Amino acid sequence: MSRRKRKTRRDERSELPPTRRRFLNDIDERNYVYKKACYWLYERCDRPRATYFAKRLEAFLSKDMDGSIMYQMYRAVIAENRKRYGVAKRFRSRAMDRIRRSIDITPRQQMSTHPALAKALRSLIRENCERLRSLHLRLGERADAAQVNRRAAELRSLVRSAVSKT
Repeated sequence: MSRRKRKTRRDERSELPPTRRRFLNDIDERNYVYKKACYWLYERCDRPRATYFAKRLEAFLSKDMDGSIMYQMYRAVIAENRKRYGVAKRFRSRAMDRIRRSIDITPRQQMSTHPALAKALRSLIRENCERLRSLHLRLGERADAAQVNRRAAELRSLVRSAVSKT
């Protein structure tokens, strides 16, 4: 008779992204620094270590990136690290709006022939939804947190319908 190992909170944590010193380009380095900042801020709740990566991330940002989904997500992490939860919530909401816009403007044919695109969109929706929901709850906005769930479900169904149609 085998015993199942009981899952603990530690088992559910994601692993620390491996330390890297070389990067393919600026985008690769930005994404690495973002993942490190998220790990230390959300998984380990170690604000001083997250601050190091948040400052490094902020040095990469420029105004010409303002329209991108990732820019909004980077700014949200930086704001949340500074305990500016209202600002972080606004950036997360903008990221959700940009995700919706990218789903609307992406041709359905492209979405169905490139499953990696749909997978990336689903991943962005999941991550953004989790963090936005936690910000609403932190600020005591339970109704808004439920609204985020409905909005995320709508976005996931749009991606699903785009992938299924050819």
